[in-house]
Amino acid sequence: MAFHKYVYIVVILELWFHECLCDYQYPEQYVKEMLDNFNDRLTMMQKESTYLRDEFENLKRECLRPKDLQQMTDTRKRILLAGADSKRIAFSTTLTHNAVLGYHTPIEFDRIITNVGNAYDSSDGHFIAPIKGLYLISVSIMNVEGHEEYTEIVRNGVQYVAMYSDDDDYSMASQTIVVLLETGDKVWVRKLFGGSATILGHPNEPYNTFSGVLLFEM
Repeated sequence: MAFHKYVYIVVILELWFHECLCDYQYPEQYVKEMLDNFNDRLTMMQKESTYLRDEFENLKRECLRPKDLQQMTDTRKRILLAGADSKRIAFSTTLTHNAVLGYHTPIEFDRIITNVGNAYDSSDGHFIAPIKGLYLISVSIMNVEGHEEYTEIVRNGVQYVAMYSDDDDYSMASQTIVVLLETGDKVWVRKLFGGSATILGHPNEPYNTFSGVLLFEM
């Protein structure tokens, strides 16, 4: 947009100079030099614009590389867990907005009620076990009426259990399990299969929940 503005200004100035030449008989050579100067500046701005556009595209590609994003996420999680008391782990979260889920879309429970040990990350909905132990995991899911919903609890992408919400009404599904997790295992909730569907979320009506607690170390 800024580049087009400069082009517009140059064109106006060119017309003005031509008018001056006709009305006041300025030396033609003087006006020609001025116009050449503006044309040189315009060419330079075009090159700068192209350079900046290329730099922006390069930066965008760098920022969106999946491998780098995963490394940044894993590093942030290690930092979160580094200062935690690894033997005191408990979290409970809710969803404050409707979420449209496609195949294997993770549910990012965004309101943290409890996060002792900082083992839950609301940015991606993952719980990561700081130590090997026996954990209790509990999930409740409510769909929006008319949206049949299949969801599952997974560890490192492998299913533990599944849940189903009927599309005839607003339906609640839940599962509570006790599982053995190794250090670094990730647990989350995601869409299982079927078409796109919506689960219910509201700041004052937290129907969808995801909770877990370390029962004891192994």
